[in-house]
Amino acid sequence: MNLLVSLAVSVFLFTASVVQAADPVEKLQYLATYKGIFTLSETINICDVSLIQRTHEPKGYQETQMNVSSEKYGFVESMFPIRYRFTSWLDPSRKQTWVYEVFERTGDKEAKHHLVRLDQEGKDFKKSDVKAAEQALLDGLAAGDFDQPDKTDYPIQYDRLGLLHALRGMLLQAGQEVLLSVTNGKEPLRYRVKVEADKTLKLNGQQWPALKLRFESFKPDDAELKEATHRPIYIWLSNDAEKIPLLAEMRHRFGLFRIAYVGGSANHPVTAKD
Repeated sequence: MNLLVSLAVSVFLFTASVVQAADPVEKLQYLATYKGIFTLSETINICDVSLIQRTHEPKGYQETQMNVSSEKYGFVESMFPIRYRFTSWLDPSRKQTWVYEVFERTGDKEAKHHLVRLDQEGKDFKKSDVKAAEQALLDGLAAGDFDQPDKTDYPIQYDRLGLLHALRGMLLQAGQEVLLSVTNGKEPLRYRVKVEADKTLKLNGQQWPALKLRFESFKPDDAELKEATHRPIYIWLSNDAEKIPLLAEMRHRFGLFRIAYVGGSANHPVTAKD
């Protein structure tokens, strides 16, 4: 089940950085749930998720971070404890991921910590385990002390979390399709994102004007986009200037995973219609 949880949250760890980061502009809180064969079709809470966004001034580049922890949920902790941190740094216009980081500690396995650079000339990406040099780079990024790459002829692409952040900055409307290059650190992928609907989302007893997005991933040689690499993932964004992620759903043969917004502070008041 850990692999499914990882996939669900990575489309969309709690360790302190050596460097104090800028105050978050936005911090949103979510609750991840699962319903399926492992719980006899009962819905259980499995993880707390936070989504943090910062702009590093004066250079203006963007940072978005997702933290995931099952610490509060005994059932998951007893079976397979989950800790993740995903961090992406994008150019000021959100049109390119420069660097992203993944920290993972699950079950009784040793922690894994790596970064992927997408600003490499002539390469799709470069993945490295985090050692002294890589940690220095991460510290500089977190402190706002990272210079925009001089070279601009590298492929334009995103990581999955950076993709979500980029979509929040786009003008979207029902029926629209966006095709973007993404990497998972192992291979390049093509993501097709379709805005399936513009309608009210009922969530936690409230109603939100929302855009429903469908995410599908394809191998780069699948020119006709016929064979998706995973089942569709759906994410609802608030239909306003900020496009707050409200809900993510992934149906798998083992059950339904949901990540639902439960509160937080944003660039504007996050409110639903009564």
